[in-house]
Amino acid sequence: VLHFKIFGPSFTTLAIFSFFCYILFILVAFSFSSKFFGRAIAYPFALLIASSPLLISIGRSALVDSAFNLFAALSVWAFIDFLMTNKKSKFFIFLIIYSFSITIRASALMLLVFFIIAFLIQKHYFKRQFSYKYLLGFVFIPLVAVSASYVILFGGLRNALDLLKALLAIVGNMESNQWAVLYCAGPWYKYIVDYMLLNHITVLLFIGYVGYILVSREK
Repeated sequence: VLHFKIFGPSFTTLAIFSFFCYILFILVAFSFSSKFFGRAIAYPFALLIASSPLLISIGRSALVDSAFNLFAALSVWAFIDFLMTNKKSKFFIFLIIYSFSITIRASALMLLVFFIIAFLIQKHYFKRQFSYKYLLGFVFIPLVAVSASYVILFGGLRNALDLLKALLAIVGNMESNQWAVLYCAGPWYKYIVDYMLLNHITVLLFIGYVGYILVSREK
C-alpha cells in the first residue's frame, strides 16, 4: 500500500517492487547462509539464486512471487535462528514474519511440515531443551492471527466465509480455468522444456558460461 501511495498503482511500479524484493531475497540468502554456514557456502548459494532464470524472470514481473519468496525465505531463516538460539524474542520475530508470509500466499502453510520436522529433530535427536509450547505456538498462532486479520479486513465472519467458499469453488472446478486447461493439455515435450527451464541444470550451465567468458577475456 505504501509503495502504491508513493509510486502509484501500475504494472511498472509493481515490477519495480518485485525486483526490489528479488534483490533483498539474494541479500537475505547471503547474509543468513554466511551467518550459519560461512562465506564459503554463502557465495555459491547466493550466486545460484542470482543466476536462476526462473527467479530472474519473476523478479522482473508484476507478480507477488518475489515478495513471497522473500518472506518465505525470511520465515525459514528466522526459524533456524530461533532453533540455534532458543530465545523467545527470536520465536516471536519468526511468528510475525511467518504470519505475514501466509497473507501473501497461502502456500506458505506448507512450510509447517519443515518447521515441525526440524523442531522434532532438534528436540529428540539433538536433545535440545525445547518446550512443546513452541510447537503448538508456530502451528496455531499464525493461523489464528491470519484468520482474525481476514475477518476484520472483510468486515465480518460471514463475508470472510463467503469469500472462502467462492475461492474453493474456483479451485474445485478446474475445467472453468482456461489457463489450467491449456497448461495441462500438452504436448508431452512441453513439460520437458519447462523442467529444463526451472531446473538447476540451466542455472549451472549459465554460471559455467559466464565463468568461461570471464576467463576468456582475461586471456
